[in-house]
Amino acid sequence: MRANSTRFPSRLTSKLAAPTTVVQSVEKHGFLEVVASGRQGGRPERTVYRITPAGSDELRDWVGELIAVPEPEQPRFRAALSVMGVLGPDEATRLLQQRVAVLERQLADERAALDGYHEKVHSLFLIEAEYDLAMRQADLEWARGLLNQLTEGTLPGQDMWRRFHETGEMPPEVAFG
Repeated sequence: MRANSTRFPSRLTSKLAAPTTVVQSVEKHGFLEVVASGRQGGRPERTVYRITPAGSDELRDWVGELIAVPEPEQPRFRAALSVMGVLGPDEATRLLQQRVAVLERQLADERAALDGYHEKVHSLFLIEAEYDLAMRQADLEWARGLLNQLTEGTLPGQDMWRRFHETGEMPPEVAFG
């Protein structure tokens, strides 16, 4: 597997690319070919494509790379945690309580929906939903752990964090230079 494909259009990994732009780029690179094109009545023109052997090879290589090579994900929650100190401990606790409640509802709803799909759809085609549930469960468990530390007052540095928000003065042990 290639670490970075120089042939596969990089814009395919972007959610922002328009489908037409992506298809044109993939066709230009020889991964798709036009099978038929036509119009019925007043409908827009329709083009039917077929994946080429080179496209099939590239697709397998690309999917294999995506599965085998972990890349750091950058969720918004992680970014928020990096600057959570701008909030006071009480506000952070309240907001984490909200997050935990929302995650619990989402997990319950998504589990129920997924259970219904399992009756109609083969598990192979639901595997990404199973992954999403596992990641959301991990998020919930981690958020509960942080919330417990905050509510019990056991988060290292929590007293110093609270003093800063009460006094507006940076404690000497964390002040820069």
